[in-house]
Amino acid sequence: MQLLKITEQGRLLYFNQGTDSISIYENDHYRWLMFDNVLQSLLLKRKPWQLVLPHQYILLLPLIFFRPKQVCEFGLGGGNIDRFLKKCSDNISLFSVEQSSQVIDCFNAYFNPDNIAVNIIYNDAANALFDKPLRQADWFIYDIYQHDNQATNAELLKSKLVTKAVDEHTWLSLNLPDPTEPELTHLLAELRPVFSEHQLVIFNVPRFLNIVIHFVPKSLLTAGQLAPAPESYLSQLLQKRGWAYWQQFSISM
Repeated sequence: MQLLKITEQGRLLYFNQGTDSISIYENDHYRWLMFDNVLQSLLLKRKPWQLVLPHQYILLLPLIFFRPKQVCEFGLGGGNIDRFLKKCSDNISLFSVEQSSQVIDCFNAYFNPDNIAVNIIYNDAANALFDKPLRQADWFIYDIYQHDNQATNAELLKSKLVTKAVDEHTWLSLNLPDPTEPELTHLLAELRPVFSEHQLVIFNVPRFLNIVIHFVPKSLLTAGQLAPAPESYLSQLLQKRGWAYWQQFSISM
């Protein structure tokens, strides 16, 4: 994917200089959200639900293996995940936790053209899970942009997500935008013993710096292996392609 070519000659729609510099651009085909001049979300205007960035496909590969009823996402951004999940099934209950009111305003104004129903929680990840309904999710997605380039936050994940929400039946997916080797090593060392009832699977996103980590509930394994679910929110074609991708690029730890 040639992001520079896709986002060239963009027209500025919005700019806010705060803790994170937030800007929105568009051209004839795409609209995109940037934090500190780093591309965060990309929307294909004629098909707003379609995923465009490669790490998002990998982040949503769990749809191959189970049908989540409630999804809790940490980090709203431009809402790519929400739009795609609602296109898969309107029966999925979506919660997005976002601590920036500016990001929420931008999503509502520029990145929700179909007015999909998302329960947006204006809070930070450290406190949101005190809300009991959020702890009932069967899939947590952690995709929080951090302007100081600290790609991992093991203490937050251990103290809040793990102890208050994630159990042996819950899938947890992490997107790390650009972790250093020490950061990644520290995160794995901290979380691996906590997730004893999960299989840890890592993806290096091809041609990108992202690392995606899935904590797979062992309850979904048969003889220690995953297999595509008999029923899926995905079409048979997408499920087949996703399964091939999982087999080719996943690294089990």
